Amino acid sequence: NDILRRFTRENPGSELTFRCENTGSVEERLLSNQTDIALVEGTIRSPQICTEDVMDDELVLIVSPEHPFAKRKSIDAHSLSDERFIIREEGSGTREIFEQTMALHGIQYQTAGVLNNAEAIKLAVSAGLGISVMSKRSISGELKRKELASVKIHEIQFKRKFKLAYHRN
Repeated sequence: NDILRRFTRENPGSELTFRCENTGSVEERLLSNQTDIALVEGTIRSPQICTEDVMDDELVLIVSPEHPFAKRKSIDAHSLSDERFIIREEGSGTREIFEQTMALHGIQYQTAGVLNNAEAIKLAVSAGLGISVMSKRSISGELKRKELASVKIHEIQFKRKFKLAYHRN
């Protein structure tokens, strides 16, 4: 929100429309000139697209308040292999960082479901259908209302950067 507010303040008269899509879809829109500029979380693969780091972010493990992990301050990374994860769709930067980090630590995981937006994942986790990792920034309200619980994982951090992306031409 701060980025959009600042942009509109610094560029009066510009027309701003926005969409929420995964990184793969955003890259396609930038390449086809359907989108001028974007904020992405995942890896842009095309050399035609320029990126600039603008913000650090961290994904955190989320569970329902009734999940056994919710009562613990932290868990061992290998206890994740017994859990069922609700993950983002192919092309999502969140999924990419999750898969890379789990593979780097040699942790196998089970998939309970694949959903294409953060709100659906939060609802599914809150209902006890699985666990997930999500941006720390996106769950503050649910944590305050005790609809979700966040648990630290020993030896694992899911770090990423949000990037401004635009066509080089």
